[in-house]
Amino acid sequence: MADQESLFLNRPDFARWGWRLGRRDARQSPAAAAVETNTSRQLVSIQILRAFAALMVVIFHVTDNAFSQSLGTVPVFMIGNAGVDIFFVISGFVMYLSTRSPTITPARFWEARIVRIVPLYYLATLTFLAVVLLLDRLPADFSAFEIVLSGLFIPFRNSLNGQEVPLLGVGWTLNYEAMFYLVVGLAIAIAPLQRKMQIVFIASVLCVLVVGRFLFEPTGAVGIRMTSPILLEFLSGMMLGVIESRRPRRQIVLGAAMIAAGVALMVFLDSRAGTMPRTIGYGLPAVLIVQGFILCEGLMRHRSLRLLRWFGDASYSIYLVHGIVIYAIVSPFSAYLPRSEASCVVLFVLACGAGLLCYEYVEQPLLRASKSVLSSVRRKYAAAKGAIDG
Repeated sequence: MADQESLFLNRPDFARWGWRLGRRDARQSPAAAAVETNTSRQLVSIQILRAFAALMVVIFHVTDNAFSQSLGTVPVFMIGNAGVDIFFVISGFVMYLSTRSPTITPARFWEARIVRIVPLYYLATLTFLAVVLLLDRLPADFSAFEIVLSGLFIPFRNSLNGQEVPLLGVGWTLNYEAMFYLVVGLAIAIAPLQRKMQIVFIASVLCVLVVGRFLFEPTGAVGIRMTSPILLEFLSGMMLGVIESRRPRRQIVLGAAMIAAGVALMVFLDSRAGTMPRTIGYGLPAVLIVQGFILCEGLMRHRSLRLLRWFGDASYSIYLVHGIVIYAIVSPFSAYLPRSEASCVVLFVLACGAGLLCYEYVEQPLLRASKSVLSSVRRKYAAAKGAIDG
């Protein structure tokens, strides 16, 4: 799977400019789902939207493999590809609101992102490699250096499928997230306590990178990722954060209308995919949907939606784990599985169930342990510094 920067494969003009890397690269993600902040806890709507985005991703991948394609699955399921764009917009929104504290420093910001994103991602990557080894699918030209590149969020062409994604395919979105976090941290360092200057810096950097796509027409994995128009989806999320920071009055009717318009636009543009870049076909509708959910915050707090909130909390685990489950089942057993929609439903349930279990019994304990280790390191550092100063 490639970068999914356009929606179809039939436009060589977009390919020339680097808009397209292939439709089948929607290894969605999101690390936005892995951001834990006071903002996300306060806005239940964001958690519920994360649930929908994660389920969209699972549906897309369940219906986007050689096994399910033989069923002639409904094309509308391909819209699940847009789940990652929703995650990117959410990430920009959350990062803007979560960095408002005057006490935040670049080091603390990056520490929080690393603790929240990296441990589970590393564990999921190693688990996937273990599955590949067990199935005897590891290519002869595989290099351990690929593990290093994946762990450092550096784009490269992997030996597992010859595509420009990390070993754990869904990690391609984390490459974008890591780049965005780097820029946000630099903005905090360059303009501490100056919110407007931080936004100007972030917007300038992201826009310059995207313009570089057209000026230099990069062909390598690093250049393509670093200049992707997808970066503008983070920026649009930050603009929603600016709106939210002014505490607009919740308007459920307007929010519902924006959600409906976003979904309708997404379906409409998906049916005409290939005539526009991904940031328009999926990014623009994603912005409408995210803003609509935020405006419907009061409605989203109803107790009947607690299950969706749980799925939202577990969205990062679902995102990282579901592909491993699909691969572990389809790769060795596709010849024996009945070709039916029921099989796809079972695969969907198993993938989501594995993600929920991972959240409860792996992600949360791992997060607590990581935070504990970080706190211990901070205490020892403070004690050592105090001893030296004293």
